[in-house]
Amino acid sequence: HSAREFSILPYNLSFASSPSVCLDWTPPPNSFVKLNCDGSIMTNGHLAGFGCPIRDSNGAWVMGCSGCVKDTNIVRCELMAIWHGLNLAWNQ
Repeated sequence: HSAREFSILPYNLSFASSPSVCLDWTPPPNSFVKLNCDGSIMTNGHLAGFGCPIRDSNGAWVMGCSGCVKDTNIVRCELMAIWHGLNLAWNQ
C-alpha cells in the first residue's frame, strides 16, 4: 500500500496549503538514490508515524517503508524515521 500512496502523492497536493511545505525535490546524482525520512504526530497527540521513500536520480520510487510509532515525542518520532530508512537502505 505504501507504493500506491507514494505514487499518487504528486497528483494530489491540494492538502499542501501551508507555505512552509516544501514541494521541491532535488534528485541525487546519476547511479545514486536519495532517502527522505519524515516522522509526524497528529494534533491530538495519540497517533504518530513515519515514512521513508527511496527514489533514484530520475525521481522514480525504488522502495520505502512506513509505520506507526508508539512514542508521541516528535524528536524520537523523527529519529525513528531516520533509523528505519537507513536500516532499509543498508539492508538493500
